[in-house]
Amino acid sequence: MKLLITTSIVLFHLALSAQTPSDTLIAATPSCTYGLGEVTIVGTRHTDTTSTVGIRDIELYNRMNVAQAVNLLPGVTLAASGARNETMVHVRGFDLRQVPLYLDGIPVYIPYDGYVDLARFATMDLARIDVSKGFTSILYGPNTMGGAINMITRKPVGKLDYNGSLSLINTNGGAGNLNIGTLRKKYFLQGGIAYIQRGDYSLSKDFEPTRNEDGGVREHSAFTDQRFNVKAGFTPNEHTEYTVGFIQQHGEKSAPIYAGIDQMNPLLTKPRYWEWPSWDKQSIYFMSRNRLRKQADELNTRIYFDKFQNAVFSYDDATYSTMSKPYAFKSYYDDQAGGAQVEYITRAVPSNMTKVAATYRFDEHQEHNEGDPIQTYFDRTWSIGLENIVYMGAKWQLIPGLSYNARQNDRADDVVSGEVISHDGAAINDAFNGQVLIQFQPRSDHRLHLSGSSKTRFATIKDRYSYRMGQAVPNPDLGSETAINTEIGYTGSINDRLVVEAALFYSHLNDVIQQVDNVQGSKWQLQNAGEAVFLGGELALNWSASPKVQVGANYSYIQQNNVDNPEIEFIGVPPQKVFGHVDFRPTKWIFLNANAEYNDSRYSTSYGGQTDPFAVFNAKVGFHLKQHITLEATANNIVDANYAITEGYPCEGRNFMLRLLFRSI
Repeated sequence: MKLLITTSIVLFHLALSAQTPSDTLIAATPSCTYGLGEVTIVGTRHTDTTSTVGIRDIELYNRMNVAQAVNLLPGVTLAASGARNETMVHVRGFDLRQVPLYLDGIPVYIPYDGYVDLARFATMDLARIDVSKGFTSILYGPNTMGGAINMITRKPVGKLDYNGSLSLINTNGGAGNLNIGTLRKKYFLQGGIAYIQRGDYSLSKDFEPTRNEDGGVREHSAFTDQRFNVKAGFTPNEHTEYTVGFIQQHGEKSAPIYAGIDQMNPLLTKPRYWEWPSWDKQSIYFMSRNRLRKQADELNTRIYFDKFQNAVFSYDDATYSTMSKPYAFKSYYDDQAGGAQVEYITRAVPSNMTKVAATYRFDEHQEHNEGDPIQTYFDRTWSIGLENIVYMGAKWQLIPGLSYNARQNDRADDVVSGEVISHDGAAINDAFNGQVLIQFQPRSDHRLHLSGSSKTRFATIKDRYSYRMGQAVPNPDLGSETAINTEIGYTGSINDRLVVEAALFYSHLNDVIQQVDNVQGSKWQLQNAGEAVFLGGELALNWSASPKVQVGANYSYIQQNNVDNPEIEFIGVPPQKVFGHVDFRPTKWIFLNANAEYNDSRYSTSYGGQTDPFAVFNAKVGFHLKQHITLEATANNIVDANYAITEGYPCEGRNFMLRLLFRSI
């Protein structure tokens, strides 16, 4: 933290003396995007089925982690696993196991359960985040049943390129970051550090005390996250690039106990006293791009190795001091994953671009409680995919894709009478995926698209082998889920002032992995026994009312139907979500932003426990002190709304942030 502050102060003084003019620190800077980190369906940056959150919006709305950032988009809803204090999102009803997270096209989900806590991923070193919904590039590889989220990092754009920020959050938190790099003729260097620390937050004054929470300060909601990254690239010519990178993350977090009133929730009378003293991740990767022929054929590669280490401690009671009861433990996860992708792009056939990709990944999960033997699980997953774009004249494009995916388990340990027993690997689970998109562009400022896809998601190690603390029976041969997704959409600009985006979607899920009760006495098992339908629509409007005023809003609607078991509710997704904002720039030195979000009531438990609907209002004022320096003051949850996105886990009340931003250009 001291290094971060010292370096930031040095660059602050550099920024004071900078001579290059800049209209605003929140202006978009597309050229800072790291091109090898993109995963595109066509030669352009994205199609109508991909939504993007750029650095401008990330900074404007103070979205400090990936979950908060992508929640700005229609069709994406913020979610939380309250007992684990994890922040996630749903994309058109699909969770993070079905919409994997990537960093520069490299999968970063946890090997054991396929999830990842998005709150642990800061946005400060990103250039943008791409969210694919439904129709998703085959090049991402397996498990993109409902889409994909790709965090794209920065690349320097000048000889000295830097940006950073220092923030004060209420009186018990702070954040800071620094990104610095250099771009030369044949190489580039980029590095960054980020730090976020929050103490226990304050609840709304409207919160009414419950059995486990007396109001005021939300005990055990504190967290700390640190992130360091560096990458170096060699660019011998404009068509060739080789990059190596390293990322290290360290996190610590508490988990506030259940504070609800649901009499059916076992956490009401038996709360969990958990905390994570470590949530660590290290990554090393290599990426390359090579031009092969005069027709601009390319060979691209990604090679990576990830290591995940975290610990969770369960205590006896709210003192968090002793571990003597049966439910107390110290649990350690030590996971690693690695893999590679080779992608070949050819334009040999006129009016066609063809991409062929082969992907391989291994996942190793090791776990044990203190004093117990280590259990090991090992999976291998591979995929071969083909994607093609056919240019049918100037207005039509046809984009088909096909892939074959397979997963093999090589090791699955069990503990019997204190001894580790390794079971034989289960049978290979494989699946074909196919999709097609038709895009019509009658004019340069109007596009329509129609898409259909059949996508799958493999069962995770946890899905197949977990005993769920003695309540379940493992199912090593659990198969993949399937979703048939269809979508029709439109994007257009009217009078160069109003931009409209609209989409209707329908997803039919088969072989849904679902709990089946009483398979062995009172124990349950996960089986491919479910069928479901997700349908809905999205609408986004952005209007340039004047050179000084920008207005925007988006609306999301979804209906989730559990066809086989309608009494079991899907959790975490509100039927309706609305987000709106107004940006006002009275002078070139001052800007103001006001934004609001509304969420319908949503289910928090499969038996029907719900949250109340809520609306949250936020506002910001910014002052450009110098050409490259901005001071901002933000008020979040201005009306001090008492709300929750998971029943029993109330969110923060009114809070404030003061932030200083600086950059070189």
